[in-house]
Amino acid sequence: MTNPTAEDDAPAFSGDIDAQASITVNRKGGSLTAILKKILADKIGLRGNRLSAATVDIGSGHSVLLMMGARVASGHVKVLRSGKNRVELVATNDDEVEIDDVTEAFLNLKIAQFKKGGLNLTGPVSPEDWKARSEQAFASATKAQET
Repeated sequence: MTNPTAEDDAPAFSGDIDAQASITVNRKGGSLTAILKKILADKIGLRGNRLSAATVDIGSGHSVLLMMGARVASGHVKVLRSGKNRVELVATNDDEVEIDDVTEAFLNLKIAQFKKGGLNLTGPVSPEDWKARSEQAFASATKAQET
């Protein structure tokens, strides 16, 4: 971009909200007031005067404000960090648990091992003990492969 102000006016992220048209920002002293237009209030499910909100640091010096109407009583939204500069939003109901296919397969294998008595579980161990056990198991497996 050749125009230095064009970069300032470019959207910071992709989305379906025209923030300039949907939000009016007023500054007075050290305060800031944001007025949401009806279309935006409807999109976030704002029916009354109560909001749920959170700020999320997404890395690289950027933060995001998340807002939704506070009408959801049976569920919640989790913000999960899935990388250095990546977050995921997961909406769940309290009675709903979602497990991806790989995790479900892994858990099914471990449950089957446990039922057969083939799953050796340890109690809490220190990082040093865990490292020593891991090195011992690796050495044992390496020695078994060599023979």
